[in-house]
Amino acid sequence: MRLNLKFYVAALVVVVIAIIVLLAQGTLAAADLLPLLISLSNTYGLLLVCIMMGYGLYTIPFSVSAACVAVLDARRSTFIFRRCGAPRTVQPSWSGPPSLP
Repeated sequence: MRLNLKFYVAALVVVVIAIIVLLAQGTLAAADLLPLLISLSNTYGLLLVCIMMGYGLYTIPFSVSAACVAVLDARRSTFIFRRCGAPRTVQPSWSGPPSLP
């Protein structure tokens, strides 16, 4: 939490300094501040979406495949028990894909 706070404070300081420098040099007018802030917030949002999507692209297929392996193991155990003549003790049930956190 503190590392994130330090990062956000440092990023805010850099952006504020950059805006002050651009205003002082005359390359940025006061009327251009709102479009600049909107574009900075959109860029930040898209960056977060890309980072979170990379995490989700790994986690979602991994959890689905882990659930499928559990169902297949239960079915395989039932088949082995039936083949050996043992009573059916494992009852596989498919409850659908796992819910995501």
